[in-house]
Amino acid sequence: MIWKPTPTLADLNDIETALRTHPSAPRTLIDKGDVDAAIAAAAKPMPRTYIWPYQMHGSIGPSCAVADYREGHVRVWSGTQNPHILRTDLALLLRRPEPEIEVTRLEAAGCYGRNCATTFPPTRCCCRARPAVRSECS
Repeated sequence: MIWKPTPTLADLNDIETALRTHPSAPRTLIDKGDVDAAIAAAAKPMPRTYIWPYQMHGSIGPSCAVADYREGHVRVWSGTQNPHILRTDLALLLRRPEPEIEVTRLEAAGCYGRNCATTFPPTRCCCRARPAVRSECS
């Protein structure tokens, strides 16, 4: 096995340089007027630089789920942030009426938004619990 070299980590003692040298894509929110002319015409220009640390809104830990599939009732225990949406999705996936599906939400590794970390494990779990739909889910 050949391991890739460990990337050099940025020096966080100089957070501004670390943030400025980190790969990024500029995102212009507004491009209106002539900023340079407005600053030059100001009675007292106040140049400032603001640095905001990068915050990734992603998973912060592993996700999993447990499913108990029985004829007429499916129980799922999951760390989902959206149990109501998960229930609807599972009903569609399993071709079962929503009242037959019970989702119990548990505290688990978090994430911001619906990035599949909280949806994929329970849907995969249900597919494994019901072999008849495995090929549709795998």
